[in-house]
Amino acid sequence: WGRGSTSHFTSGGSEVAVEDVFAGGGDPTAGLSEHKLAEEDKKHSAWENAWTKDGENYGYRTNAGFLVLETSSIAMEQMNRFYRKFFHFQEDGGKTPRIEIRIFKNRDEYLKLGQNPVEWSGGHFIGNAVETYVGGATGKETIRDMYRTLFHEAAHQFVSLAIPFVPGWMNEAYASFFEGCSILSNGS
Repeated sequence: WGRGSTSHFTSGGSEVAVEDVFAGGGDPTAGLSEHKLAEEDKKHSAWENAWTKDGENYGYRTNAGFLVLETSSIAMEQMNRFYRKFFHFQEDGGKTPRIEIRIFKNRDEYLKLGQNPVEWSGGHFIGNAVETYVGGATGKETIRDMYRTLFHEAAHQFVSLAIPFVPGWMNEAYASFFEGCSILSNGS
């Protein structure tokens, strides 16, 4: 997930699966052919029929494709472990409030269907969920850019749990730190 890569991922295509193998997640396609993935993604392209998944620490919902669902769940479960370690909060794996990770397939849907997002935002934490979208404001930003936003917004949950009454500027500083995270093949 290094920032030096010249590859650009905008659609959650098969190249994300290749990258994710290096993140320790194995093959997130579950052995489905490209044709079958495209067929299934079409069935889940409307938000009301979005893909869903229950992870250990989060619920997931996306209409951006099966690969986005699978790779985001792998990434966020690993990030959850890192948030716990960084903040020294329930490092033993104790329960935290469960939130939903919502990834819209584009900015227009995020603005229309998200829970009161502000026009300029790339995502937001709303207490019971993190909402973001694929493609960024230009529609051409990489999947890595979406993950940076996701890691930032999800960090707000742990900042608020570990440091009650934290000033807003410090909450943003901590969350911004997590934007630069890379998930290594050893899961760290």
